[in-house]
Amino acid sequence: MSGLCCLEKSRLNSGKVRLPTYPPSKKMDLAQALEFVNAAMFAQLARGLRDVETAWDKGEQLTAAERGEVAVAIASAKVLSTRVALNVTSKIFEVMGARSAATKYRFERYWRNVRTHTLHDPVAYKVYEVGNWILNEQIPIFTLHLSGHQLKFG
Repeated sequence: MSGLCCLEKSRLNSGKVRLPTYPPSKKMDLAQALEFVNAAMFAQLARGLRDVETAWDKGEQLTAAERGEVAVAIASAKVLSTRVALNVTSKIFEVMGARSAATKYRFERYWRNVRTHTLHDPVAYKVYEVGNWILNEQIPIFTLHLSGHQLKFG
């Protein structure tokens, strides 16, 4: 048993499958990385939800600047969640090695699903909106990105 990943025999479904086992140090690294990711995501999402709830409660009294702040909070959450999801689904292949690309495990579907969902409203536009708000205090224009077309409102 040497290296980062040792294989042991185990039962999965009805056949024998060799599953990887990891040394405690690797498990600790992965656990700590997951803690940081979770903390950052939950903080960002909590802020976005709080801002949306506050905006919703204001109704028509919501100012353009407040709407812009909510749009930036939502865009920030989308950027973070997109980057984390793509990173995690890509790391599956790095952590588990070449064997994880075998179609019998079907791990590629996670990456494909994340990638497909993140392309509906491209994150590059959201990064631009957040940066434009931070650097220029410019309120984002409400846009929809559908099938390669950008529709602007406001």
